[in-house]
Amino acid sequence: MQHKPTFILFENGFQVYGFTNKVFTSSTWVIENQTSKEVVVIDPGDSATNIVNQLHSASTGKISAIILTHEHFDHCSGVNYLSELYPLSLIATDDCHKNIAIPGRNHSLYYDGLETFSIKHPAPIIIENETSIKAAGISFTFIPTPGHTPGSLCIMAGNAVFTGDTFMENTPTPLKFHNSNRQLYNKSIQRLKEVLKPGTAVFPGHGDAFTYKEGMI
Repeated sequence: MQHKPTFILFENGFQVYGFTNKVFTSSTWVIENQTSKEVVVIDPGDSATNIVNQLHSASTGKISAIILTHEHFDHCSGVNYLSELYPLSLIATDDCHKNIAIPGRNHSLYYDGLETFSIKHPAPIIIENETSIKAAGISFTFIPTPGHTPGSLCIMAGNAVFTGDTFMENTPTPLKFHNSNRQLYNKSIQRLKEVLKPGTAVFPGHGDAFTYKEGMI
């Protein structure tokens, strides 16, 4: 399991580090409030046990929340494991929350290398429109970005953005799934163009972090 570099975002009071999952080399991002030591995990995949080991070895506090950028299994297969260990919140769009509960919609049903699963969190925080919510003492702004999947979501925190599979460096977003929608994707990308500023740190759903430059989208 590859451990990604640590990015210290001093002006926002949090640090980000990540893991590369074995399945489809998706990226899991861990955001730690450097004051409270609380943690938010974005897209926990099969690296969930490594995340827990890292937190224990660093004597870091609890995981306060999981945020999902979308419903595909390589981005959410660790939710159940972490939810059993921590009394955490699950933050996702309504479509994402509905689809992770159905193996055929989270696509774990069709992948032989992973046990089929469903996720049913008892009290999820549902994102319906652009909104801001605090988790682990960090202010997050949520931007629904349907297209890759109906439940896709981008998350902004200070000068960082977590884009899932909506925006990746040098990698086109897959739009060939049965519920992908190119028209909605184009609208979502246009919205990202409006809100992203040059110099923003981008943490994608696959690959390493990179710095956003004008014209990349």
